[in-house]
Amino acid sequence: MNGLLAINLIVLDIILLSVLPLEAQNLNTETEGCRKAIKRVENQLQTDRQLTIELSEMSDSNASIAPFEDRPHKYIFGIGGNAASSVMSSPVFSKSLATQIINNCDSVSSVSFGLWQTGWHEIYGLMPNGEIKIFECPEDFDVPYYKDFEWGESCSL
Repeated sequence: MNGLLAINLIVLDIILLSVLPLEAQNLNTETEGCRKAIKRVENQLQTDRQLTIELSEMSDSNASIAPFEDRPHKYIFGIGGNAASSVMSSPVFSKSLATQIINNCDSVSSVSFGLWQTGWHEIYGLMPNGEIKIFECPEDFDVPYYKDFEWGESCSL
């Protein structure tokens, strides 16, 4: 009987993992501290800065380039509203928000803030020395750009 129950639980896990969106799976594996940090950042953006959050999700897009195997995720915010560009132009504020998430979410190595429906984004990431820094555009960047970015590089269009 216990063997049959175990098999049923495994089958149920496989079904749930194939049905749930990747972002929901990733966030469900995060700690309560991580979920609270994300909620705090969302509240700071919405309440303090009166922005709309159009997108708030975990992504595994860091998996191939992050220098940390145990931190394959990026957290992405798409923000809109009248004051959104002021947040995008405030590296001190944005870095403090990104730091809250990176320090509290064990699988997150970078946080991206993007001005909704534009090409403008800023990414803050954990560096190998433990510092959290804004990603910079390489000096040789040219459109169209076919080179893959290295960790710590990103360009807005």
